[in-house]
Amino acid sequence: MKTKIFVVSYIQYEESDNNQYFDQHVFTNEQEAREFFNKECQAAHNEAENPFETDPEDEDYESNIFAIDETRDDANSYTVEREVGTENGFQARVSLIEWEIDVPFATDRRKYGMTLKEIRDEITAFTGDKKGEAMRKAKIFAQHISIAHVCRIRLSFGHRTDEHGNRTEDRNWLQIQWTDLDGDSDTFSIIE
Repeated sequence: MKTKIFVVSYIQYEESDNNQYFDQHVFTNEQEAREFFNKECQAAHNEAENPFETDPEDEDYESNIFAIDETRDDANSYTVEREVGTENGFQARVSLIEWEIDVPFATDRRKYGMTLKEIRDEITAFTGDKKGEAMRKAKIFAQHISIAHVCRIRLSFGHRTDEHGNRTEDRNWLQIQWTDLDGDSDTFSIIE
């Protein structure tokens, strides 16, 4: 299965202490990623402009504010610089990258058993029962068979033969043919 992730990366370098800082956050929601990206851009701007975090009410505020160069290459990239090549040099880059990745399914039946909900849904689809009734039948099945090892089920109704030899489908007799992870198969019946 493919899904999109959104990676927000923040890289910063300060010449005064020859320190490089890197941080990265991954999101599955584009709006959350975009909000975090904008927050990181503002933080980079503030750090470049006012590295001493001087309060605007402070009398030294103006002397602690630096001129900065900002570049926004597109909606997903922001760069800010302050006096590069000097003791007060600072550079920061914030990026938002969208990636499409493969995500392995936890429901891969070759590795994991079926869930109660999946069995319920298959019973609902086959019998037309309401979900509550189908869940009751799924729970009966799960009480007797370890569903953690069941990778596939096939459903059918049982058949009854009357005294004249006529064979009829009995909708009160649900047969569940199940296959486990090793490929072994067996049948379980719920007769009501």
